[in-house]
Amino acid sequence: MAGVAIFTLASVTCALASSAAALIAARAVQGIGAALLVPGSLSLIGAAYPQAERGAAIGTWSALSGVAAAAGPVLGGWLVEHVAWT
Repeated sequence: MAGVAIFTLASVTCALASSAAALIAARAVQGIGAALLVPGSLSLIGAAYPQAERGAAIGTWSALSGVAAAAGPVLGGWLVEHVAWT
């Protein structure tokens, strides 16, 4: 729960940041919150799936995490290049 709270508050702070320094600091705190979310998500998988299905569920979670880590920067770069923010 702490990870969700930290990540959410840091996300709001990012949205309201009035300077680059404030945005960078809020993103750092957001990273701490995100790091706390990972063990929580694995705990949810452990509680939600029976022992026989748990390996496949964790494998799917790992694969999608890898896809997101690879696709996120590419999608972000494409958005910055092709979408008008004003």
